[in-house]
Amino acid sequence: MSKRLATVACIVVACATHGVWCTIGLVAVVTAFALSCEVARSATYSVKRKRAYVFVVSVILFIVIDELERSATSPTVATGIMRTTFNAYRAFRYDVLRMLSYGIDVVEGVAAPSLGVALRYVMYPPLRQCGPIVFYREFERHTCAGDKRRFGYALRELADCFAWYAMLDYATRTYYSSMMAPDDGLFTNMVHAWTHTTAIWASPTIIFNFNHALAVFDGQVSPRDVSVPWTSSGTSFTNFWRTFHTSLHELYVHYIHRPFGSNTLSVVIVMGFSLLFHGIRDTAWWVFFIVNCIGVVIERTFTDRYPAAFEGFSPISMAMYQAFLFAIFTACSGGDARMSHRNASLPLNVLIFWSLQRTTRRKERPIVPPACLARAAASAPSDTPSCTKCRDTGSYACVQCKGAGYLPPGGFHAKNVVDMKNAVGTKWTAHRRTRGWRHFECIGASPKAKTLTLRATCDITVTVDIPVTFLKDRMEWSSGWKQRDDFEWVGDVDQPGGAVARPKGGATCVKCEGSGQIPCEAKGCDMGLVRIEKQRAVIERTEAIFKRQLDSLRKEDDEASIQRARMLKKQLNLKSDAKKERTRAEVERKRRQKLQINDDGSKWADFRNDRRDAELREWLAGALDDEPDPDSQQ
Repeated sequence: MSKRLATVACIVVACATHGVWCTIGLVAVVTAFALSCEVARSATYSVKRKRAYVFVVSVILFIVIDELERSATSPTVATGIMRTTFNAYRAFRYDVLRMLSYGIDVVEGVAAPSLGVALRYVMYPPLRQCGPIVFYREFERHTCAGDKRRFGYALRELADCFAWYAMLDYATRTYYSSMMAPDDGLFTNMVHAWTHTTAIWASPTIIFNFNHALAVFDGQVSPRDVSVPWTSSGTSFTNFWRTFHTSLHELYVHYIHRPFGSNTLSVVIVMGFSLLFHGIRDTAWWVFFIVNCIGVVIERTFTDRYPAAFEGFSPISMAMYQAFLFAIFTACSGGDARMSHRNASLPLNVLIFWSLQRTTRRKERPIVPPACLARAAASAPSDTPSCTKCRDTGSYACVQCKGAGYLPPGGFHAKNVVDMKNAVGTKWTAHRRTRGWRHFECIGASPKAKTLTLRATCDITVTVDIPVTFLKDRMEWSSGWKQRDDFEWVGDVDQPGGAVARPKGGATCVKCEGSGQIPCEAKGCDMGLVRIEKQRAVIERTEAIFKRQLDSLRKEDDEASIQRARMLKKQLNLKSDAKKERTRAEVERKRRQKLQINDDGSKWADFRNDRRDAELREWLAGALDDEPDPDSQQ
């Protein structure tokens, strides 16, 4: 099927599902959003500002959808234990998430903008209603159309979904009447706890994995939203967010959690954005996400600070989570008859779930996907940075220049150097006019008062005592007699006393070559290796361009060509000097390491002394008659 025909098919299916007018509005919004992202991509703003634009537009769309959904009536499909709402506005929430992925991938330059691909990506029928969510850069690029094993995998997935649905529907129709009896016994409470726990975890399995199976059958690789046995999903708050609705978790991690630093603030922002996605008008979602946010933050804190003690905390955390989940859905789901049962089965619910989780951990096996789907699952992002040095950004701030790219005025000296013993005769320049002058010469020093007596160069009758602490400030004074071009001026220089001088930035930092960032070279950091390769490729390409320009300029004799050739040679020398500096630093590091440690791990000096003593004993014994005296070698 051609791409144009596929786009038309997606629009036709959307019209048949949610109506013509809703589809026309969606196409208009997606078109406007795609064009605005293409404009933002070509703008000169920073990438952070472009990402902020995409997030602001997404938040506005979520708020508008929430208002529209509140004012509209939604048809509800209820069959036994399954109560699912299918309407255009619920699908629009997933459409906005896909638009978010499209916008960020486009403005960051990860994927090329295309209106046709954007329309097919947003309105792809198998995944549109409730996911799973595929990143835009992977849509129509990461496919399994050539793998015939996908048909068997999709059929097994569909059979699994239908089997779960049949079991849940049978349990609902058989046991619900006895659950509502006033004289509930132990067995009835156990059945109720089992049915409730099964429904909480198995219902999303049916909803999400059914669409996943259809997408795989069509040849589009998509994550399996409920990818682990359901009895292993709710052992803790953190484990729930990592294993339940996996595609939504990957989107939050990649676009929100990591860019905000993978810290506590990023967790709060993720929870807030998830609340906005699910609906800010519902009190149940507010309570759900607030408690989940607190639980995830507490678990992350305990895991980081007390990893050994937290290993035995899993059953307690699981029990707390199950109790919280049961209480929230019981209190906030007033329209569901099965939730009106009294809370006496809460302890049994926790106990049964814990025992099932323990007994079925090794027995339940998920459906094994084909190789292409397994590779996609293995490459899924994690909310924990794999590299602690750069936190998966590929680079870290330069230590020498503190991320500025250039050294401060004076190089590595943060303050002016004042030697009280040799201060007489030194020259100074004031950044502000002092007694009408800027150039001074030191004629006296008082170590007790910690002051220097300065005399104006152009008027020997003007003297002033300056404290040493004030003289060391590089923003107020500069050592030596500086000229006007050596400073950056605030105000009009020609006005007497009106201008204030500021020192210009220092030399370019050699370690980071003026970028302020150093590519991460930590072991196992994939992002660092990618950035290093890109940086080396850019450097090699730039040097090749400079060399070609130099070869062409050698044939010219005019002054402009000569000046241009000198500038190119200077830039090439700077790059070679930086390379030499890195080589010298590496040689110095290896030399220090060699002096400190030998192969046995002892001190190098002790090792050499022991070897010298051994050779000396052998020489005295006559074993080394032809060798020179070892003492003469030291």
